[in-house]
Amino acid sequence: MKEVVLNFIKAINEGDVENICSLMAPNHVFIDSVGHEHKGVPLMKSGWSAYFESFPDYKIEISEIFERDKEFVLLGRASASFKGEKVKCWSIPAAWKATIEKGKVLCWQVFADTKVQFDAMK
Repeated sequence: MKEVVLNFIKAINEGDVENICSLMAPNHVFIDSVGHEHKGVPLMKSGWSAYFESFPDYKIEISEIFERDKEFVLLGRASASFKGEKVKCWSIPAAWKATIEKGKVLCWQVFADTKVQFDAMK
C-alpha cells in the first residue's frame, strides 16, 4: 500500500494528471487545507489540471511517513511558483493523510497554511 502512496506523490511531482487519476479510487475524496471535500475522479481531474496551470512546478517533498493499516500520514514540504514565475515562488511545511482502498487512493487530505500560496499569486 505504501507503494501506491509513493506512486501518487510521484505522479503529482511529475504533473501527470492522467496518472494521478489512474491511482484514485472511483469514489476518491480530496480534502483541501480548509476542510472542503471534493469528490470523484472527474472533478479531481479538472481540479488537478487547473492547479497545475497555476503551479506547473508544484512538488511534494516527504521527510517522514507514518503507516497504520490502510492509512498514511506524510510530513514534509510543498513548493511551487505561480505560473512558473520564480519571483512568485513559495515553499511551505505541509502534511498529508492518505487512505488506500483496493490498491487505490480513496482519500487524499492536505494540511498546510496556504496563505503563502495566495500571497505569491499577487
